[in-house]
Amino acid sequence: MTLVARADAKVRTEEQALKKRSARLLAREARERAAVAVDGEED
Repeated sequence: MTLVARADAKVRTEEQALKKRSARLLAREARERAAVAVDGEED
């Protein structure tokens, strides 16, 4: 594997990890907003 190919693979791996992390964050924020909305309706 050339140095360029290795660097390219590393960047792709990091991009995928970032996408997964941001997707998890968005999902958690959505759940928190839903919980807040439900709490607000109960009052």
